[in-house]
Amino acid sequence: MLYDAVIVGSGFGGAFTALALTEAGLRVLLLERGQPVARDDGDWDPRQILLG
Repeated sequence: MLYDAVIVGSGFGGAFTALALTEAGLRVLLLERGQPVARDDGDWDPRQILLG
């Protein structure tokens, strides 16, 4: 498969860039390395994330 852009890192900058490029019609490959974040209340509750 061919891509118009390859982004390494799915942090805020990479994810935002991927979103902008796909909304512009480009085919994007977004790569990430590392372990997935465990899903528990502290990781997925927006109030805890924003308020620390």
